[in-house]
Order: sequence, then C-alpha cells, then structure tokens
Amino acid sequence: MKKLFRKIHLYLALFTIPVGVMLAITGALYVLGADQDTGAKLNTYKVEQIIPKGEEIAFLEKWTAENNVKMPKKE
Repeated sequence: MKKLFRKIHLYLALFTIPVGVMLAITGALYVLGADQDTGAKLNTYKVEQIIPKGEEIAFLEKWTAENNVKMPKKE
C-alpha cells in the first residue's frame, strides 16, 4: 500500500511542481511590471465627430482609409 501512495505522490508532484514554479515566475514578472502590453506598440486615436447610429462601421472603414490605419482582418 505504501508503494502505491508513493507512486501517486510522485506523479502528482511531477505535475504540480512545474505548475507552481511557473506560477511563481509569472507572478514575480507581473509584480515587476511585465503585463499583457509588454513589448507592444500601442496607438491611441481620438475621433471628435458625432457618428449617426447604425453607421459606425461605415464611418470606421472610411476613417481608417483616410488616416492610413490598418483594419483588423475579418475571420
């Protein structure tokens, strides 16, 4: 019976130890300032116009073409 519990403990440790180490590393990186925006180039655009309801997509397509901003690909 002891041998069975030792095997179970070993196999559980093989999974939980790497997960715990990964959790500790990513937690430390997050505390130090690394987050989802690390290394990303962020652009902010401001549109100061009143857009009629229902014409938002057409306005966005026109505005991005005029300002040379790439639209996300449709999937």
